[in-house]
Amino acid sequence: MATYATAEDLDAYLAANRVASRNLRGDVEGFLERGERAVDLVVGAAWARDATTGLRLNPAALTDAQRSALARAVCAYVEWLLLVGAAVEAGDSVEAPAALAIVQPPARTPPKLLAELAGYGLLKRSATVVPDPPPPIDEFAPCDTW
Repeated sequence: MATYATAEDLDAYLAANRVASRNLRGDVEGFLERGERAVDLVVGAAWARDATTGLRLNPAALTDAQRSALARAVCAYVEWLLLVGAAVEAGDSVEAPAALAIVQPPARTPPKLLAELAGYGLLKRSATVVPDPPPPIDEFAPCDTW
C-alpha cells in the first residue's frame, strides 16, 4: 500500500494531462509504490529508512507542506512513467525511425519530480570535497629571498 500519495492525489495531479490519464490502467497502487521508491532514491541517503515501511520518509513526521510536496513528487514520477513507458524507465534504449533524430534522450529522473521536492527541505545531499593540492615548487620561479 502506498504511503506517500493516494490514488486521489494521483487523479487530481493527472487531471490536466489527458494522455497520462488515458494511459493509467491497472494497478494504481503499484504505480504509486514505484514512485515512492524513485522519490526515495532522489531524496538521498541522509534520511534513515523506516523499519516498518522501508521508506526513507515518514509522512507523519513532516509538515503539511512537505507532505503535499512529497505526494506531488510521487505523482510527477507516475506521470512521467505513463508518458515515457515502462521500457524507458527500465533503461531500455529508445528506438526511432532512421529519419528521426533524437535531440535529447529521456531523463532518468523526471525534472518535474525534482521541481516538486525543491524548497521543502526534503532533498538532503552530503559530499566531501578534497582541497586542491598545493602548487608544485618551480625551481625556475623568481625568488624573493635573494
